[in-house]
Amino acid sequence: ILFATDDFFAPAENLLKKQRPVFHADLFTDYGKWRDGWETRRKRIPGYDWCIIQLGVTGIIYGFEADTSYFAGNCAPRISIQAACLKPEKIPSLPPRRNRIGTTASDEEFKAIKEQLSSLCFQIKSDEWTFLVPMTVLKSGSLDTVHNYFPVTVKEQWTHLRLNVYPGIGRAKSIKDGWETGRNLQRPPILQAIIKFIIFFSSFQLKPHKRHFFDAIAIQKLDVFTHVRLTVAPDGGISRMRLWGFPRALSHVNK
Repeated sequence: ILFATDDFFAPAENLLKKQRPVFHADLFTDYGKWRDGWETRRKRIPGYDWCIIQLGVTGIIYGFEADTSYFAGNCAPRISIQAACLKPEKIPSLPPRRNRIGTTASDEEFKAIKEQLSSLCFQIKSDEWTFLVPMTVLKSGSLDTVHNYFPVTVKEQWTHLRLNVYPGIGRAKSIKDGWETGRNLQRPPILQAIIKFIIFFSSFQLKPHKRHFFDAIAIQKLDVFTHVRLTVAPDGGISRMRLWGFPRALSHVNK
């Protein structure tokens, strides 16, 4: 592994282990549950994570396997794989990665890898390498779906790979891909909070497996906001909440 954008929960070096993935229910690191794979943090900004892998020898690739064993709710939804064939004198010279768990690539490291690859690869950036596997949905969960096989039709020699992992997009696909609270018969009808919020609109009864839209007519107060509070009464699940509006400077906020 020459470079990875994020190694916070588990380093990218785990991708190259020869033995099968294992799971330890009671094993934790300083950063969360121990994982026998590569696991990055959730993306809160546009973009995706990727890593650069230098092959042991130059060769033709006939296929890939992406094993998602023990990655159920936190499996990468989509991946793609790119490749390049670099001459020895054009292989980027980067410092050793050492132990990267709990870290993300710094601005300096991003700059170094981009400058190295763009200057050494005839001004071709790694995100412009040849796609061997286009963006593809990964399967995860049960034992019979953790093995994802991808054939490669481009029969050329390669020296380096770029693995891209993409965050989830769009609507929830199942009940586990949303927010769900526990049933509690002793809970009051609506949970109370100390902070005072302006009510957008009064309580509304939701229907199951349905998208609900609330336009400006339903909202009781149009203003500049930085935070919203969603109240579920008394409990239950919601897949997604989307807010549409326009950015405004905080100086316009009424104090």
